[in-house]
Amino acid sequence: MSAAEFILVEKRERVGLARLNRPKALNALNPQLMLELMGALDDFDADESVGAIVITGDERAFAAGADIKDMALATAVEMLKRDAIGYFDRIRRVKKPVIAAVSGWCLGGGNELALSCDMIVASETARFGQPEINIGVIPGAGGTQRLTRALGKALAMEVILNNRVLTAQEALHYGLVNRVAPLERYLDEALELAGQIAQRAPLALRLAKEAINNAFETSLTEGIANERRAFYLLFSTHDQKEGMAAFIEKRSPRLARDMIASTDIIQAFEQLDVPAGAPVIAHASLSAFGPVDGGGLTLLNALLQVYPTLVMPAFTYKTMVTPPFGPPDNALDYAADRDRNQMAQIFSPTMPVDRLIGVIPELLRNTPGAMRSSHPVLSFVGLRAAPILTTQTVQAPLSPIEVLFQRAGWVLLLGVGQDVNTSLHYAEFLAGRKQFIRWALTPQGVVECGGFPGCSDGFNALSPWISGISRRAPLGSSQVVALPLQELVSVARARIEADPLALLCDRSYCLRCEAVRRHLDARLKPHLRNEGSTWR
Repeated sequence: MSAAEFILVEKRERVGLARLNRPKALNALNPQLMLELMGALDDFDADESVGAIVITGDERAFAAGADIKDMALATAVEMLKRDAIGYFDRIRRVKKPVIAAVSGWCLGGGNELALSCDMIVASETARFGQPEINIGVIPGAGGTQRLTRALGKALAMEVILNNRVLTAQEALHYGLVNRVAPLERYLDEALELAGQIAQRAPLALRLAKEAINNAFETSLTEGIANERRAFYLLFSTHDQKEGMAAFIEKRSPRLARDMIASTDIIQAFEQLDVPAGAPVIAHASLSAFGPVDGGGLTLLNALLQVYPTLVMPAFTYKTMVTPPFGPPDNALDYAADRDRNQMAQIFSPTMPVDRLIGVIPELLRNTPGAMRSSHPVLSFVGLRAAPILTTQTVQAPLSPIEVLFQRAGWVLLLGVGQDVNTSLHYAEFLAGRKQFIRWALTPQGVVECGGFPGCSDGFNALSPWISGISRRAPLGSSQVVALPLQELVSVARARIEADPLALLCDRSYCLRCEAVRRHLDARLKPHLRNEGSTWR
C-alpha cells in the first residue's frame, strides 16, 4: 500500500489542499486514510510557504462516516489499542487554520472530521448528521461535545439521539458552517477563504486560533488571561511592528511570511550551479531583494555556507587626499578637490567599509577569521582567502582579481548590475585602458596609489555580450547572477580592444571617462587625422 493511497495533496499558492480519495466508499474513514491525512496536515503545518489548509472530499461525499467493515467485529480492547479516534485530536493541534470544504454526505466520523476543523464551507448539497445511534453506538471522535457546542444542547440531542440530518442551509442557520456556496463553487469558496486568511500574520493567526479554541475549554477568566498573554507576546514580533507602522504610514505591511529566508537564498545560490570549491568575489545590495529574515547576516551566512572562499570589495574612499598638484589628465581638479582633505581619515584594517559598498562586506569584515587586504582605498575582505588578498599592493590594486582569474573564480552579483562589477576593471587593465593615480592617508603618511581604475557607470552596456555566460536565479524582488571570471574578463577585454570607447559612461561631467577619451585621442590622433574621423 503506497503512502498516499487515500489522500491527494497539492498546494495552491499559500494554501495546502488535502483531498480524501476513497470515492467508491464515499470517502469512509479507515485507519490508513486517517494516517495519511495526518501526515499531509503535519507536512503543511511545517511548510512555511503554507498559511492555511483545506480538507475536502468530492461532490458526492465529504466523508460518509467511519469504515464500519473495519470495526464491526472489533472488541473493546482492540478499539482501545487502535486509538484511531486519537487522530481527530491531532487535527485540533494543527497550528494553522484548517477549513473543511464539504459537499454531499458528511456523516458520523466525517461530520466529526469537519467539526475538528476551524471552519466549514458547504455546498448546497451538503448533509450533516451523526447516525451512530442506528448501529448501536454513539459518536466517539468528539461528536457529542463539539456538535453540542456548535448547535446547542437541544438540537444536538435531536441530531445524535434521533438521527436528524441537517441540510446545508439548516447548518448555516444554526451556526455549524460558515457559508454555503453552489455546488460548482464550494471548493473555490473554501480555497479563497483560506487564501485570504493565509495572507495574515502567521503568529497572530496561530495565537488567535488557540485563544478561540480555549474559549470552549476554559473558564471566562482563564480564557481572558490566555488572550491577554498572547496579545502582549505579539508585541515582540516583527509583524506587530511592521503592521502598525504600515497602518500609520498608510501602506501595505511586509509581514514575516513575506520575508526572504536563509533557505530561499541558499536555494537561489544552488540554482547558479557554481563549481564546488571555486573562489567567489561577490557584490551585493541587501535592499534589492526586499525584506530578508535576519537581515544582512542571513545573506552573508548563506554565502559562506555555499561558497568556501569568499572575497568582497571593502573600499574606504574617506582615506583619499588630493595634493596641490600632480600628473596632468589624471581626472582630478587638484585645487577644488583639496577642500575635502580636512575630512580625510587615516586608513586602518579596522576602518568600516564605505557605505556605498553595502552592508554585507562590513559584516564580512567583522566575521571571525576574516582577513582584509592592506590597500588604503581599494581593499578587499575575505574568508579563507589569504593567498588572494596578500598579493595586493598600492601599485597593484587589482591583483586579488588577477589571482581569482588565475584560479577560475566566479563573480556573484546579488541584486546589483554590472556597474558595480569590480572585475571588469581588470579587463580594462588588460586591454590597456588608461589608469589613474590617487593618494591616501596611512599611518606612514600620504602614499601614492597607482593603477587606480576608471569609472564603472557604463559597464551595464556589456550585459548583452555576456548573456550567454550568465547564470541567473530569482530571489525576492530581484535576482542573483553568477559569471565565470575568465570568460567575463575575456569578453570585456575583447569588447574594449575592438572598440576603445566601449563601456565608458556618457556623462559629460565624468572626469575619468573624459580623460580616457582624451588619452585615446592623443594616442590615435595621427591615424584619425588620416581617416578624417574622430573617436568622439
